[in-house]
Amino acid sequence: MKAASRTVEEVSQTLEHVAARASDYRPNSPEGALFALILAAAEAETLATCDDCARDRVLRRLRRHLYGLRAWLERDATLPPGISAYWMRAETDPHAALAG
Repeated sequence: MKAASRTVEEVSQTLEHVAARASDYRPNSPEGALFALILAAAEAETLATCDDCARDRVLRRLRRHLYGLRAWLERDATLPPGISAYWMRAETDPHAALAG
């Protein structure tokens, strides 16, 4: 039983690492956008249901996923500038800091 529990923990940590690394990148394809959307939904659910999680870290990842999705969607569509500027200002894009 301990070995199975350890394996589940290792798999969980690996998936956590994949999710964390994936949030550092913007989607470049429809598949990447779907993956980011799935990960964003998982992060939102974590925020909504977890009492003992690292909320700041989860929120940062969620924001990176959402800003990445926005950038991908804006390749083919745009909103009036006032809408984006109000809710998702370009200067608060977490990917801008990662780009250096």
